[in-house]
Amino acid sequence: MIVLATAGSLGDLHPYLAVGRTLKARGHRVAVATVPAYRARVEAAGLEMRGVGPDIDPEDPEVARHAIDVEKGSEYIFRELLMPHVRRMLEDTRAALADAKLVLGHPIALTVPIAAEERRVPWISVALAPLSFLSAYEPLRFAGNPVVSCLMRGPVWLRRGLLAFGRWKTKGWLTPLYDLRRELGLPEGPHPLFEGQHSPIRALALFSRLMGERKPDWPPQTVVTGFCFYDGGGELAPELERFLADGPPPLVFTLGSSAVHDPRRFYDDSLEAARAAGRRAVLLGRTAPAGGRDVLKVDYAPYAKLFRRAAAVVASAGAGTIGQGLAAGRPMLLVPFGNDQPDNAARVERLGVSRTVPREAYNGRTAAAALRSLLEDPGLSARAEACARTVAEERGVEAACDEIEEVLGSR
Repeated sequence: MIVLATAGSLGDLHPYLAVGRTLKARGHRVAVATVPAYRARVEAAGLEMRGVGPDIDPEDPEVARHAIDVEKGSEYIFRELLMPHVRRMLEDTRAALADAKLVLGHPIALTVPIAAEERRVPWISVALAPLSFLSAYEPLRFAGNPVVSCLMRGPVWLRRGLLAFGRWKTKGWLTPLYDLRRELGLPEGPHPLFEGQHSPIRALALFSRLMGERKPDWPPQTVVTGFCFYDGGGELAPELERFLADGPPPLVFTLGSSAVHDPRRFYDDSLEAARAAGRRAVLLGRTAPAGGRDVLKVDYAPYAKLFRRAAAVVASAGAGTIGQGLAAGRPMLLVPFGNDQPDNAARVERLGVSRTVPREAYNGRTAAAALRSLLEDPGLSARAEACARTVAEERGVEAACDEIEEVLGSR
C-alpha cells in the first residue's frame, strides 16, 4: 500500500490524485490520507480515502479567507488550523500508515515524519512550489513582506541571514509539535518548515524546471519531476463550448481553488478590464457576476481544456493554475494573493510569458493596461509555446511515479 498524505486546498490535493491514479494504473494499491471533507473527491478519482484530522473544510470561505491573507495567511494555517489538532493528526496518520509500504508527505502533513519513523515506513517528501526549498541562491518573494522580498535580491550572505531570521520567527508557530516530539522521546529535529520538511530519501518537486532548477542548498536527493495535473475529468459544458466557438478566443478570469473564496472586487474589476480591452471574457467561479454580452460566467471548467482556447489567462498565482497556463502555452496576467503566490508570479514573469499586478493594485484600469501589454508583445506567443513544449516533455506524473517505484524497489 502506498499512502499519499496531503492537506490544504484543491491545489494541494489534485497533484496527489494525479499521482495516485497513475500508480493505481501501474498495479499498486493506493490510499489518500487527507481531511475528511475531501472524501467524495478522493473516491471519485477511484482511490481509497483515509481521513486525517483536523475536521475542517478547506473550501469554507471563512477558513480560505484567513488562509490566503497576504500578511498572516501562513501563520494562521499553522497556529490556528494545524497546531491545536496535532495529537489528533498523529493518531490519524498512524492509522493511515498501518499497512503502508511507502508514504508521500505534503509540507503541512507535519505528523508524517513521526508516524513513518514509528512504523518504519519510508517516506518521500513533496514540494508543489519552489518556495518550499527556501534557497539563499534565489531572489525569493514573501507574501506580506515587501522589505524582506526586496532584501532577498541582495547578496547570498544577506539572504542566508534573512532565512535564518525566518527560521527563528516561525519556530514559535510550531510549539505544540515540538512539545509532542518531546513527549514521545524524540529529538527536536530540523525545522519542519525549512530543512525538516524534506525527506532524507527522496524529495520530489512536483513542478516544472521552468519554475525552478535545483540550487546548491536544495537537498541533494531532490528530483524535479514536472507538474502533475488532475482536472477531475469531464468536458466543457455545452454553453461554454458554444461561447468559445462563436467568436475570437476570450480572456479567462479565475481565482483557482483558494482565492476564489475571498474574491472581493476581482470579478467586477475583471469585467471592466475585459470591456476596456475590447475582449470577450469567461468569468470562472461561483461568485462571479452574470456578465452580459460577450461575457460568460461558469461555475467550473477543466483548465486543461479551457485554457488552450483562451487569448490570455488572468488568475491568482497558485502553482497548479500557473502550471496549467504554462502547459496551455497561454499568456498570463497574475494577481498573487498570499503564501507562495507572489514568488510563483515572479518566477513566471521572469520567463517572459506573464505580467503581475499586485492584488491591492488590481482594478479595471490596471488590468486592462497589463492585458494590452501582454497581448501586444510580439515575442510572447513563441515564448509561451516553448514553455508548453517543455511542460509536455517533462511528463510530470510519469516522472514522479518512476521515482516512487524506484524508492519502493530499493527497499
